Amino acid sequence: ENDDEKVRQTAVYILGEIGKQDADPVFHYLEVALEDPHHRVRNAVMSSLKVMGDKNPQPTLRFAKKFIHHPNPEVRKKVVHGIELRGRTHPEDILPLLEELQDEANPQVRRMLIHVLGQISYKEGCLEKVTSALKTWKNRELVEDTIPYIVEVHKRYPFSAMTPEEAEKYLKENYI
Repeated sequence: ENDDEKVRQTAVYILGEIGKQDADPVFHYLEVALEDPHHRVRNAVMSSLKVMGDKNPQPTLRFAKKFIHHPNPEVRKKVVHGIELRGRTHPEDILPLLEELQDEANPQVRRMLIHVLGQISYKEGCLEKVTSALKTWKNRELVEDTIPYIVEVHKRYPFSAMTPEEAEKYLKENYI
Protein backbone atom coordinates (compact mmCIF):
# COMPACT_ATOMS: atom_id res chain seq x y z
CA GLU A 1 0.00 0.00 0.00
CA ASN A 2 3.04 2.28 -0.10
CA ASP A 3 2.65 5.37 -2.27
CA ASP A 4 5.98 4.70 -4.01
CA GLU A 5 5.60 2.21 -6.86
CA LYS A 6 9.26 1.19 -6.48
CA VAL A 7 8.62 0.09 -2.92
CA ARG A 8 5.56 -1.91 -4.05
CA GLN A 9 7.62 -3.37 -6.90
CA THR A 10 10.37 -4.44 -4.49
CA ALA A 11 7.79 -6.00 -2.19
CA VAL A 12 6.45 -8.06 -5.09
CA TYR A 13 9.97 -9.24 -5.97
CA ILE A 14 10.43 -10.32 -2.34
CA LEU A 15 7.10 -12.17 -2.51
CA GLY A 16 8.45 -14.06 -5.51
CA GLU A 17 11.51 -15.10 -3.53
CA ILE A 18 9.33 -16.28 -0.66
CA GLY A 19 7.02 -18.06 -3.11
CA LYS A 20 9.88 -20.16 -4.44
CA GLN A 21 9.69 -22.04 -1.13
CA ASP A 22 6.17 -21.35 0.17
CA ALA A 23 3.81 -20.03 -2.48
CA ASP A 24 0.37 -20.08 -0.88
CA PRO A 25 0.92 -17.20 1.57
CA VAL A 26 2.04 -14.83 -1.21
CA PHE A 27 -0.80 -15.36 -3.69
CA HIS A 28 -3.22 -12.89 -2.11
CA TYR A 29 -0.60 -10.14 -2.38
CA LEU A 30 0.28 -11.08 -5.95
CA GLU A 31 -3.40 -10.94 -6.83
CA VAL A 32 -3.61 -7.40 -5.43
CA ALA A 33 -0.43 -6.44 -7.28
CA LEU A 34 -1.85 -7.70 -10.60
CA GLU A 35 -4.37 -4.86 -10.32
CA ASP A 36 -1.82 -2.24 -9.29
CA PRO A 37 -2.10 0.99 -11.28
CA HIS A 38 1.64 1.08 -12.01
CA HIS A 39 3.16 -1.10 -14.72
CA ARG A 40 6.34 -1.69 -12.68
CA VAL A 41 4.37 -3.46 -10.01
CA ARG A 42 2.42 -5.56 -12.53
CA ASN A 43 5.68 -6.44 -14.29
CA ALA A 44 7.13 -7.52 -10.95
CA VAL A 45 4.24 -9.98 -10.61
CA MET A 46 5.20 -11.49 -13.95
CA SER A 47 8.83 -11.77 -12.84
CA SER A 48 7.82 -13.30 -9.52
CA LEU A 49 5.66 -15.88 -11.25
CA LYS A 50 8.63 -16.76 -13.46
CA VAL A 51 10.95 -17.52 -10.54
CA MET A 52 8.22 -19.23 -8.55
CA GLY A 53 7.15 -21.38 -11.49
CA ASP A 54 10.70 -22.52 -12.01
CA LYS A 55 11.27 -23.56 -8.38
CA ASN A 56 7.73 -24.22 -7.09
CA PRO A 57 5.65 -25.01 -10.16
CA GLN A 58 2.50 -26.72 -8.92
CA PRO A 59 1.02 -23.93 -6.78
CA THR A 60 2.26 -21.30 -9.24
CA LEU A 61 0.50 -23.00 -12.14
CA ARG A 62 -2.68 -23.29 -10.07
CA PHE A 63 -2.49 -19.54 -9.47
CA ALA A 64 -1.92 -18.93 -13.20
CA LYS A 65 -4.90 -21.09 -14.10
CA LYS A 66 -7.08 -19.00 -11.81
CA PHE A 67 -6.16 -15.82 -13.73
CA ILE A 68 -5.69 -17.08 -17.28
CA HIS A 69 -9.23 -15.92 -18.17
CA HIS A 70 -9.23 -12.75 -16.09
CA PRO A 71 -11.41 -10.01 -17.64
CA ASN A 72 -8.45 -7.61 -17.76
CA PRO A 73 -6.22 -8.45 -20.76
CA GLU A 74 -3.20 -6.93 -19.00
CA VAL A 75 -3.59 -9.53 -16.23
CA ARG A 76 -3.89 -12.36 -18.78
CA LYS A 77 -0.77 -11.10 -20.55
CA LYS A 78 1.27 -10.94 -17.33
CA VAL A 79 0.16 -14.42 -16.29
CA VAL A 80 1.04 -15.93 -19.68
CA HIS A 81 4.45 -14.29 -19.59
CA GLY A 82 4.87 -15.33 -15.96
CA ILE A 83 4.65 -19.04 -16.73
CA GLU A 84 7.14 -18.88 -19.60
CA LEU A 85 10.21 -19.89 -17.61
CA ARG A 86 8.59 -23.12 -16.45
CA GLY A 87 7.69 -23.86 -20.05
CA ARG A 88 11.28 -23.61 -21.21
CA THR A 89 12.15 -26.77 -19.29
CA HIS A 90 8.71 -28.38 -18.98
CA PRO A 91 6.53 -27.18 -21.87
CA GLU A 92 4.03 -29.92 -21.12
CA ASP A 93 3.23 -28.15 -17.83
CA ILE A 94 2.13 -24.89 -19.43
CA LEU A 95 0.85 -25.91 -22.87
CA PRO A 96 -2.61 -26.85 -21.52
CA LEU A 97 -2.94 -23.38 -19.97
CA LEU A 98 -1.79 -21.70 -23.16
CA GLU A 99 -4.25 -23.77 -25.17
CA GLU A 100 -7.08 -22.26 -23.15
CA LEU A 101 -6.16 -18.90 -24.70
CA GLN A 102 -5.94 -20.04 -28.31
CA ASP A 103 -9.02 -17.97 -29.19
CA GLU A 104 -7.78 -14.85 -27.41
CA ALA A 105 -9.20 -11.71 -29.04
CA ASN A 106 -6.91 -9.14 -27.42
CA PRO A 107 -3.94 -8.51 -29.75
CA GLN A 108 -1.40 -7.94 -26.95
CA VAL A 109 -2.35 -11.16 -25.17
CA ARG A 110 -2.33 -13.03 -28.48
CA ARG A 111 1.17 -11.71 -29.27
CA MET A 112 2.35 -12.76 -25.81
CA LEU A 113 0.89 -16.22 -26.36
CA ILE A 114 2.83 -16.54 -29.63
CA HIS A 115 5.95 -15.18 -27.93
CA VAL A 116 5.78 -17.73 -25.11
CA LEU A 117 5.15 -20.59 -27.54
CA GLY A 118 8.29 -19.57 -29.41
CA GLN A 119 10.32 -19.19 -26.23
CA ILE A 120 9.42 -22.65 -24.96
CA SER A 121 10.39 -24.34 -28.22
CA TYR A 122 14.14 -23.90 -28.53
CA LYS A 123 15.58 -26.22 -25.87
CA GLU A 124 16.35 -29.91 -26.30
CA GLY A 125 13.15 -31.92 -26.78
CA CYS A 126 10.86 -28.90 -26.46
CA LEU A 127 10.05 -28.21 -30.12
CA GLU A 128 8.70 -31.73 -30.38
CA LYS A 129 6.41 -31.20 -27.38
CA VAL A 130 5.21 -27.80 -28.60
CA THR A 131 4.56 -29.12 -32.12
CA SER A 132 2.68 -32.13 -30.79
CA ALA A 133 0.44 -29.87 -28.73
CA LEU A 134 -0.14 -27.36 -31.53
CA LYS A 135 -1.35 -30.16 -33.80
CA THR A 136 -4.36 -30.58 -31.50
CA TRP A 137 -5.27 -26.89 -31.28
CA LYS A 138 -8.39 -25.85 -33.15
CA ASN A 139 -7.28 -22.29 -33.93
CA ARG A 140 -5.28 -22.97 -37.08
CA GLU A 141 -4.70 -19.25 -37.74
CA LEU A 142 -2.96 -18.80 -34.40
CA VAL A 143 -0.83 -21.89 -34.97
CA GLU A 144 0.14 -20.71 -38.45
CA ASP A 145 1.13 -17.34 -37.00
CA THR A 146 3.20 -19.10 -34.34
CA ILE A 147 5.28 -21.30 -36.64
CA PRO A 148 7.35 -18.49 -38.24
CA TYR A 149 7.98 -17.05 -34.79
CA ILE A 150 9.29 -20.40 -33.57
CA VAL A 151 11.75 -20.43 -36.48
CA GLU A 152 12.70 -16.82 -35.70
CA VAL A 153 13.48 -17.76 -32.08
CA HIS A 154 15.77 -20.51 -33.35
CA LYS A 155 17.51 -17.91 -35.54
CA ARG A 156 17.98 -15.48 -32.65
CA TYR A 157 19.34 -18.08 -30.25
CA PRO A 158 22.51 -19.73 -31.57
CA PHE A 159 22.38 -21.99 -28.50
CA SER A 160 19.05 -23.54 -29.61
CA ALA A 161 18.86 -27.32 -29.67
CA MET A 162 18.19 -27.15 -33.41
CA THR A 163 19.48 -24.80 -36.07
CA PRO A 164 16.80 -22.64 -37.68
CA GLU A 165 16.97 -24.87 -40.74
CA GLU A 166 16.49 -28.02 -38.66
CA ALA A 167 13.60 -26.42 -36.79
CA GLU A 168 11.93 -25.33 -40.02
CA LYS A 169 12.42 -28.80 -41.51
CA TYR A 170 11.00 -30.43 -38.37
CA LEU A 171 7.97 -28.16 -38.45
CA LYS A 172 7.35 -28.85 -42.15
CA GLU A 173 7.64 -32.60 -41.66
CA ASN A 174 5.63 -32.74 -38.44
CA TYR A 175 3.12 -29.96 -38.64
CA ILE A 176 2.76 -28.02 -41.86
